Amino acid sequence: MKQLWKKLVLCVLTLALCCNLVPMAFAADASYYNVYLEAQGGTCDVMQLYAYKYGSNYRLTSTPTPTMEGYQFDGWYDDVVGGTKITTRYNFKDDTTIYAHWTPTAKKNTATATAAKTTTTAPAAADTEKSWKLKDNLGTVLVVTTVVAVVVTVVAAQGS
Repeated sequence: MKQLWKKLVLCVLTLALCCNLVPMAFAADASYYNVYLEAQGGTCDVMQLYAYKYGSNYRLTSTPTPTMEGYQFDGWYDDVVGGTKITTRYNFKDDTTIYAHWTPTAKKNTATATAAKTTTTAPAAADTEKSWKLKDNLGTVLVVTTVVAVVVTVVAAQGS
């Protein structure tokens, strides 16, 4: 009976290691990257896009056009202020957040002669703090999972 139990424990450990190594092998060559959209005060129907792999580049097939009252949409950029304009030719290197840039539109007011000098406030800057992502913490997750599997197996072996 002990021989059978040892073989079972060995199979469980082998399976646990394989389950941890297979995802790690595929994680190195992603077929797409997540592209998060920050409309910076505007309204956008889409909050996330995928940059798919085309040859050796990761590109978007299209980008949505957000709206915001009193502002004209200038395009998507890779930085909150300034940065590079994102087009379908832009090559993504990782999961990324892109930001809408806006220009205030002048509202004509016939009641006053100073309507052309209306002051507008720019959209608030986006919170650029990254959230937790499995891809960034894959090594830690794999080590913890393996350690837990070994501990559970050893405890189970001691109990019989």
